[in-house]
Amino acid sequence: MPFHKAVLPLAFALFAFAGPALAEKIDLGGQVTYRERIALPELAVLEIQLVDQTLPAAPPRLDVEAPIGPGQVPLSFTLSFEDTIIIPNHSYALIATISVAGGLLFRNFEPYVVNPLAPAEPVLIVTSFVGQQADPATGSEEPVVPAPPAILGSTWMADEIGGVPVVTRSTTSLAIGDDMRAGGLGGCNSWFAQVQLDGDAIRFGAVTSTMKACGQSINLQEKAFYTALAAAATWRVAGDELTLYGADGKPVMVLVR
Repeated sequence: MPFHKAVLPLAFALFAFAGPALAEKIDLGGQVTYRERIALPELAVLEIQLVDQTLPAAPPRLDVEAPIGPGQVPLSFTLSFEDTIIIPNHSYALIATISVAGGLLFRNFEPYVVNPLAPAEPVLIVTSFVGQQADPATGSEEPVVPAPPAILGSTWMADEIGGVPVVTRSTTSLAIGDDMRAGGLGGCNSWFAQVQLDGDAIRFGAVTSTMKACGQSINLQEKAFYTALAAAATWRVAGDELTLYGADGKPVMVLVR
């Protein structure tokens, strides 16, 4: 059969010289978050694992961790790998943990199922608070809650606004609750606002206040107080003193407790 003798060697030659396909680099990105209003401590570490759910006893296909420092969520991550580590027809998922000094703070207990080669939607892993930290002396784990930001939970009395001492007979105050609602007295009127904290960054929303009639000096001080709140960009607590700074790094208000 001369026809078959001619075709088979040609087909074999094409197959032999094709060689293996080149590996493709994949970047799988996403974010990790949690619902609690807790700022992360300084030594926090984020770990992301890509696990093969088809082989539950196998080690993770990828296991990457990185320090994330103090601050708040969401935390962004990118896993870089070659597509050859992904086995066709296997099911994969992501597991995220946040820990401090070996103690687990957050993790997602339900693995986040994902197609690592082509995610169907932006990856957002919501973790749950665990609050376990190992005791270095005993190795046992005890519940621990990261300390809330020092600005919360106190009533701060204005001492200087824009470098000008407050009127001594007035009460100008600021308090921020765990629900990020702020309020106090502007001088003689009560005020309220929503607050956003992100590490040492701070932003006050629009202020709502009562409308009682006050003396001229108190009115001017209230106006300066609300202006300082709107200008605040960062904060710092040193002992019993709270300083709010503007975007230029200069103090806009000093308060004490």
